[in-house]
Amino acid sequence: MTDFLLGLLPGAVARVAELTLLALATALVLVLLARRFSARRTLTVRSWGEPASRTSSDGKALANHLRGHLERIWRAHANQGGLTSSGERASLGNPRRESEDLGSKAVSLLAGNSPVGFLVGLSSRIWPALELEGETVVGEDRTLLCCARLRKGKKFYHAWQRPVPEAKDSSEALAEELAYRIVLDTARIGALDASQSAGTSNWQAFRALTRAMEIWNRPDFDLDDPEMVEAVAGTLSEAIEADPDYALAWLNRGVLRLLTFRDADTNRQAREDFLQAEALAREKADAEAQTRPVVSRRVEGMAALGLSRTLSQDRHRFGRPDEETVAPARSAAERAVTLLGRSPEALYALAFAWHCTETLEDIRVGREIYEEIIALEPRKHPAVHNNLGYILMVGGEHLRALGQEEEAERWWGEAEEEMRITLRISDTKRRTTPFTHANLGNLYRLRRSFAKAEGEYLEALTPDPETSTYTNGLNELACLYAEMGREEDAARYHELALRSAGDPDHEEKLRQAMSRASGS
Repeated sequence: MTDFLLGLLPGAVARVAELTLLALATALVLVLLARRFSARRTLTVRSWGEPASRTSSDGKALANHLRGHLERIWRAHANQGGLTSSGERASLGNPRRESEDLGSKAVSLLAGNSPVGFLVGLSSRIWPALELEGETVVGEDRTLLCCARLRKGKKFYHAWQRPVPEAKDSSEALAEELAYRIVLDTARIGALDASQSAGTSNWQAFRALTRAMEIWNRPDFDLDDPEMVEAVAGTLSEAIEADPDYALAWLNRGVLRLLTFRDADTNRQAREDFLQAEALAREKADAEAQTRPVVSRRVEGMAALGLSRTLSQDRHRFGRPDEETVAPARSAAERAVTLLGRSPEALYALAFAWHCTETLEDIRVGREIYEEIIALEPRKHPAVHNNLGYILMVGGEHLRALGQEEEAERWWGEAEEEMRITLRISDTKRRTTPFTHANLGNLYRLRRSFAKAEGEYLEALTPDPETSTYTNGLNELACLYAEMGREEDAARYHELALRSAGDPDHEEKLRQAMSRASGS
């Protein structure tokens, strides 16, 4: 057709027309290519009814702010998971925090399991994985709007329109809100995986959780720093206030309280958080039973795990009655195993729920479970070796009371080896280490090696026993001095232990231990 039309024109004119058509076609291709590739990195601004120079929003600045906030969300959550005992570095390079014991990690929001997972899964950086187009337009009511569209290839997923504030430099706040809405909505509509679930539709709640995770995942985050802990707890509480049905926020706050509790009241608060997280996650799972969101299932499992841990602590550390703690702890641990599989963290909770009673029969069950974890991941989890050493020591004491001296010594030898393994695979900052030194002190005390026992107790209470808040360690040193006849030292450290206990039931348990050591 083109040749036919050009054939009707004089030769020179036809040549000019042909070149003109070629130039127009080339220009059109270049424009289309430019739009295709620039849309990945720039929000273009077009104005109807008002010159772009008179708008308060700059497209390039808005694009840069949006990219920055999306990457901030990604980095906060890509290696999220609260605390983990293994101390491994995740694939994206953020060091993951270590904890007092296994099973303390909150829900894992890694690439295959999160509202930002599709971004991480498609690309090592967020921005190239998105095709965002933005327009600043004047609507019928003369309100300036920003429209961001999400596509993947030719497939359109969702669009967001937000009014642009009149104030200058408004791009930052607008981009922040857009970024959180994009992450939540793409998870909600299942951009790549229908099982994804952010757990909330409230972008402000999700922002609060993200800010908490930013602090929690910092390399210098310290569970013993009250200001850091309070900063995380405060932002998690903000998330819960913004969305009371946000199970993930309840879960993370429960984990934080479990890891930092010093008294029975904080342990109780952690238990209440876990109960709420489990109920909300189960309710969500029941409502979406056909898809069974992965995150919802894991939240429920981790909440059951945390609930079991707090109940076991109530029995083990605070001496709560068996009927109130033991059966519920084991039931919750079994639910965690069902939901999470026989993972190390779920098995840890199950082992603790069994041996917290410290009877010989229950210790044997707990021992088998700890040994299962070690068979799965040898010498990886210091807390497992520490607890196994502890129950072997207590079990040996039971065996000696039954007159089985040789068997008791064998168990104690194995206990010392497990404690030494704990110290070898721990670093000096790990919170397990003081417990291990105290357990070695207890073991040497049983063997009447008082000098060695004193050295281990003092190591557990470093840098200064007089200011230590390690309640059980202080009381165990007091018991040692009582057995050695050093009554003044025994009374001083026993008083320090009682002062740091902060719970009547715990105080009673400390007094009973001191009474046994004194022979009264």
